[in-house]
Amino acid sequence: MRIRQGADSYELSLPADMLESVLRDADRMAADTTALLEPLYRLRDRLRARLLEEEQIITVPAQDEQLALGAVDGGSVIDQLYAADRLVVCALVAEGMYTIRTGEIHHSVWTQVLAHQPDLDRLASAVMTCLELNLLRRIGYRVRIFDGSHQTPVIALNSALSSANPRVRAITAQIVEETEAVDALRLLCHDTEGARIVGLPKADSSTDFRDKYKRDYSFDLPPVTDRVLATEVLERGEMLKPRKPENWHRLHVFSRRGTGDDAEQETDPRVTRHVQQTAERLDDAIEPLRHCRETGHGIGITYLKPHSSNTCVKVEYKASAGIEHGTWLAGVLSAEVPGPHVQEPYGQFIADLWAKNISTAAEALAAAILHKMSGERWQPYLSLGYRTRAAGGHQ
Repeated sequence: MRIRQGADSYELSLPADMLESVLRDADRMAADTTALLEPLYRLRDRLRARLLEEEQIITVPAQDEQLALGAVDGGSVIDQLYAADRLVVCALVAEGMYTIRTGEIHHSVWTQVLAHQPDLDRLASAVMTCLELNLLRRIGYRVRIFDGSHQTPVIALNSALSSANPRVRAITAQIVEETEAVDALRLLCHDTEGARIVGLPKADSSTDFRDKYKRDYSFDLPPVTDRVLATEVLERGEMLKPRKPENWHRLHVFSRRGTGDDAEQETDPRVTRHVQQTAERLDDAIEPLRHCRETGHGIGITYLKPHSSNTCVKVEYKASAGIEHGTWLAGVLSAEVPGPHVQEPYGQFIADLWAKNISTAAEALAAAILHKMSGERWQPYLSLGYRTRAAGGHQ
């Protein structure tokens, strides 16, 4: 990268020839994008008419009921410093736009300094999951939004407990116990007791609806995601008829076993046993998700286009509560999306903003730690990083 030194700071820019090379591809990429999306546009009216005929599109009644709604989200920062890694993890709750105000702001934080080691990203994700689950269980809102899929905590906890790093496995098991994450995960997955919790995944590459319509109604649909397809065929205030998820019967939580070839070994058999027991209890808690294909059990998945929005929200709700419950939830969520370009309910949007700003708290914590350590000869090792900053120099 080229560096131009200004009066007060370093300015970085790409080499001009590299920028020119990237921009040279604009025509081709615009044509490729048109080739991908235009077939869906041409099929839109016919597909919509067929879906209405097959009762695959459901009208969502406008919802003016005021109720207590809260959204849970989390964030994490891993500062990779010269001598150690500093982890700051949080979870928090934001209230909905039209909800009955409780006046409470719920949050949880976890901080740690650890030596450089593998899989700390897995640890941070698992800790964040545990904090989020704990909040979901403790808050008393009538509708509780979980930022993610019901699969998300399963994947995060399984990843950490199957890490090749024994410290990551041990700390994860400890945090699961401290946050009572097993009970919270059981509540999230339960067919009836968890009916007040709705999952709203944002990262989404699913094509199950598209594949169903292509197979059942013989439409030659392009390879777009379900979210794009739903956004194109739905009008405001509509949702797709819910479907059951595929392959969730394979969901599991395991701990790493047969670690004889690992570079590091857990020497305390009590810790190994605790990790295994924790994984077994978590795996038992997600049992309802493995029965998703059974009638009256599991999760219903749909896409909702709110009354005021141009885009769709993916919704996961408890199918055991029936499609009427799903439609009611869709109405509640629709009322919480305030504008045409907002892609999530207001509470989820605010919780996401707050969670992302954990980086501000992490920077303040870093300054406070250095102040506490002033005069220590190793202080520079905890103020310097080894990664290049966008603005030049090193952290």
